[in-house]
Amino acid sequence: MRVTTIVVALLCAAASLSGQGTRSAAQAIDGVASALGGKPRLLALKTLKIEGYGQLAYMNGGGNISSSPDAPQKWISVPEYEKTISVLFMVGFCKR
Repeated sequence: MRVTTIVVALLCAAASLSGQGTRSAAQAIDGVASALGGKPRLLALKTLKIEGYGQLAYMNGGGNISSSPDAPQKWISVPEYEKTISVLFMVGFCKR
């Protein structure tokens, strides 16, 4: 969860700073990377683990409780969600 937060913060900060015009996008990313512990620490990441919970729309046989257009949506509870992504694969993919 911590790595997900770091990556999202990095992307949001880079997007907001790049529109200010006083710094280039590369300088903005370098600034955010140094605030998160430096480039070596971020480049040392090998995997990104996403954990959470929530609800999904139930779509097996239709999404609503009845055929009425005013019928409420069916929901499926997701008590645990976990996904691990290889960051090395993402870096290699971006260099293409």
